[in-house]
Amino acid sequence: MTEIKVGVIGAGYWGKKHIAELLHLPDCKLVAVSDLNSNNLEKCRMLGIEKTYLDYNELLADGGVEAVSICANNESHFEIAKAALLAGKHVLVEKPLTMDTATSMELIELSKKQNKVLCVGHLFRFNSVVRKLREMNQNGEFGKLHFIRTQWTNNSPLIANTDVILDLSPHVFDLCNFITGWWPETNSYFGNSFRRPSLDEVAFIRSDYKNGFVHYIELSWLIPEKSRTVFVVGEKISAKADCGSQRLWVYEPKTLGATEREIKIEPSNALAEELSSFILDCRTNNIGNSSNTGEVGLKVIESILGCRKYDTGGKQ
Repeated sequence: MTEIKVGVIGAGYWGKKHIAELLHLPDCKLVAVSDLNSNNLEKCRMLGIEKTYLDYNELLADGGVEAVSICANNESHFEIAKAALLAGKHVLVEKPLTMDTATSMELIELSKKQNKVLCVGHLFRFNSVVRKLREMNQNGEFGKLHFIRTQWTNNSPLIANTDVILDLSPHVFDLCNFITGWWPETNSYFGNSFRRPSLDEVAFIRSDYKNGFVHYIELSWLIPEKSRTVFVVGEKISAKADCGSQRLWVYEPKTLGATEREIKIEPSNALAEELSSFILDCRTNNIGNSSNTGEVGLKVIESILGCRKYDTGGKQ
């Protein structure tokens, strides 16, 4: 079985992680990397990567590259992904898919027209503890779901031209959909910036669903302790998941807040599994049927824009 030949566009913080995993995955070969930083490219050459480019268009013109992983800055996702699809490449683009719904829809339609895979890097769909919560819900273990509360916080430097919503909320909107199968109808939002005049660094969101279910979200770049925590509260049982350590605790109603029972979870390498899934999609030409399709990326963008529409903090 021939290997899928892959290129990575963007070899910064997250791109380096993609490169490290792709170098060791079966059924694919990382043959090219593009980045604006020549030092990053030199490090790639030291890893044995055959071709490096300062201009991503040169990588896309390389007929030996069949699929690309796009790890460039958010504002460039649409431009690069569109060029990649037009060049006949399968595409995995890091979240967010694009910056608005119109360009996201354009990429989805283009992937169908070109008959090429379009996936979005919604990593937590490949996290073992999130998968377990989804399984428990599908098996009816929670009974009727009352609400989910997610805390996505850490101590982060400012990111230019980006707010905390665009940086962190794609994860929580996506994992809530992955667990429940639902997307929010309306959002109430409050956010603040503290270290700069605008672009929020802290945000609180309430997402309401048509069936009465509620998702409460806390996002922050200013909390010293990193948290990737999900609380699922149902009529039968509740659960707390640490998505970072991939640990899960279950609470019976009579012991809620007192005694907890841990369910042992075998942690996954979520990024490796996401990339493996993408490679399999490329190999089978699985258009529009991936777990993390362009359509999922579009719904996440709609949720983010819904928060900004209902911004009660006065910062649009």
